[in-house]
Amino acid sequence: MKRLHWINALGVLLLAVLCLLQWSENRSLKLQLEAGQAEKLRRGEILVRLETEKKALTEDLDSFRSQLGASSRSGTETKQKLRQIEDEKSRLADTLQDLRQQVKTWQTASSERDARIAAMNKNVTELSADRDKTTAQYRELLLRLEECQKLLQERTQLYNQMVEKLNAKP
Repeated sequence: MKRLHWINALGVLLLAVLCLLQWSENRSLKLQLEAGQAEKLRRGEILVRLETEKKALTEDLDSFRSQLGASSRSGTETKQKLRQIEDEKSRLADTLQDLRQQVKTWQTASSERDARIAAMNKNVTELSADRDKTTAQYRELLLRLEECQKLLQERTQLYNQMVEKLNAKP
């Protein structure tokens, strides 16, 4: 009987340790998920800001072109301004290309992060299913223990009754 109590106590202890481990892992995964979502929001804000800057740069470029057409300066001045504008255009194009590359890099990183989050979510789901299965098995063991205790009480009563009957016979 003491052995059964020790086994039961060990089972409860193991279940408590398993619950603690699952809680810890779920907390870690939740923190990682929140960090990933914050990173996604931050990158979205950066993307919006870059698009705004791109639009402003494009408007600046359009402004330079209209100013060049409206200018009535001499040919030399016009050529110098044209060279300056073309240089600016080239820098803007390079900057725009760099920004597009950065956006592609961020999109790739975001996709990879989303894939990791999906894998982590699958892992959490599997762990939750395992925990539910273990809990069901634990409940079943408790029911069996109760049945065994009832059976032991009944048999103890029968034994005591038989001992009383045997002791009552002289």
